Amino acid sequence: MLRTAGLLLLFALCFDLQGQLSLTEVDEDNRRHSISKPLAIVDINSTIEVAIDRDELKKRIAGDSPNLTKLIDSASSLNSAAKQGREALAKLRPLAERYDPQRATIREVNALSEALAGLAQSAGAIDATLAADPRLGAEFEALIANLAGQDDLTIYTAVLELAERLAQDLTRSLMAELPNGTFVRAGAFVVRGGVSTPVHLPGFDTIAPIDPVRIERWVVPSASDWSKLNDLENAIKERKIEDLDGYLRQTWQNLRHKVDKAASNVLSLSELKEAATIIAEIVQLADSSSHALKADVTALSNLIKQFEAEIIAIQSAAKSGSWSDARLRYMTVIEIIGQFGASLQGLLGQSDEALSVLKEKAAQLQALNLPTKVIDKAKNELVSLLSEIGLQPVLDRIDTELLQFADAVKKHSIDSIPTSASLSLLTAGNRSPGDSVVIKMTYGSDDKPESMLQSYQLAMYQVLPHTKSVILPIFAQTQTGANNLTRFRIAPSYSWLYKPEGSRASVQANRFFRFGVGLNVAMLPAGSDNLNTVGVGLVVSGLDDIVQLGYGFNTGQNKGYFFVGLRLPLAPF
Repeated sequence: MLRTAGLLLLFALCFDLQGQLSLTEVDEDNRRHSISKPLAIVDINSTIEVAIDRDELKKRIAGDSPNLTKLIDSASSLNSAAKQGREALAKLRPLAERYDPQRATIREVNALSEALAGLAQSAGAIDATLAADPRLGAEFEALIANLAGQDDLTIYTAVLELAERLAQDLTRSLMAELPNGTFVRAGAFVVRGGVSTPVHLPGFDTIAPIDPVRIERWVVPSASDWSKLNDLENAIKERKIEDLDGYLRQTWQNLRHKVDKAASNVLSLSELKEAATIIAEIVQLADSSSHALKADVTALSNLIKQFEAEIIAIQSAAKSGSWSDARLRYMTVIEIIGQFGASLQGLLGQSDEALSVLKEKAAQLQALNLPTKVIDKAKNELVSLLSEIGLQPVLDRIDTELLQFADAVKKHSIDSIPTSASLSLLTAGNRSPGDSVVIKMTYGSDDKPESMLQSYQLAMYQVLPHTKSVILPIFAQTQTGANNLTRFRIAPSYSWLYKPEGSRASVQANRFFRFGVGLNVAMLPAGSDNLNTVGVGLVVSGLDDIVQLGYGFNTGQNKGYFFVGLRLPLAPF
């Protein structure tokens, strides 16, 4: 049994088995976080360690091949037992060299027994594997029988040589089971604003590395911050917005303008006009055909009248700004076109010389693919609108199947693919909270396209504690007496916020429900002299720092004030 443990030691060295494709995040505080789900959240400055298991790749690529599965399972079992045997053998050697049965202490006997027990367990696992795979067991039994009476060193040397040869044979058998020309590729992308950019994954591609870009965790007020504060003050004066009502009213007007513009783009009548022209030609052709078509033509004529009426109504609604009515009528038009197509099928089912022309027109109508155009156009406008108001990252969903590797990503054989790599997100280029990094692995061969093996999509946020500066207008309400409060007056302000550790489980928690606490400095209106005074206060923020609440002290008037800050994406400045 002890000799069998020696076999396992070298077998493990010859047959290197790694873990399944797995990722581990190492953040800037040198803490490690295992990434167990394909959709996860990481800190924007972390390093991602990638580990690849070659045997799992072989299993996945081979599919349900029983021969390959048996070969890999045998190797895996022997490898697990090897680790245990290696540890036991390392303990046993020095103990056995100095062990004297006549003088051994109880402590030495117990240590020797423990090491022998470890070897026995290891040998038992090896025996079970050899029994399950006769190809391995028979050769070892024959070797040990031929070496009977030899010293242990000679036997161990021979067993290890046999293990090395069998490991090579196993590798050749495994490769023979796999499809010819099989290769594996792995790579990384950064996805920002719906645009994917390949990034360098060391050992897997020839993409040029990008200079590191670090997103600072601990920021302090800078000259550019004060410049932005002055710009906000000037914008408030130019817009002549004095209070909360005016601010919200103009923000709402801006939002309505954006929504109306998006709706106007979706409800473009160019496609409808083209469809109307084709339908009119179909009706005219059908009406001029044989008498047998008259009934079908009548049905088509009724539909075209409804079509024309809805077109006129849509134009009228668009001119008056009644976009909700226009949208409803637009969908009615889509339904009419569907009914028209069904009626047209009945007409085309008849035999008539004119039907060849009708069929050509029907094909033109179908080629317009109007419903799909409407959906795609509406989707694009929605994405554009949400991007303007700061909600686009929440809706980003990346189809990793569509992210194609460039030629710069190397093709590796299964036994030559690197088993590990390290991707520093600092080298992922410019990135913002909410952007994603995608790491994927595929396999293919000379005679079939690549297929997905595994992929991870990692949303990047500043998960670790950090500070953040925010320029925003606040609305201050000064307390003039025990029970007297002034109206909310607008003022430009700067907030310096401390953000505690975020979530690695929820995008919404990082984006909207992560509070901040800090200081707020505001340029408060002093009164009729049109001069500003400085206000300093404590502030708490939420909803992506869009909403801030606090209490401050007006240094010019020696009065306290309550304030609310609103950093609305579609504000009037």
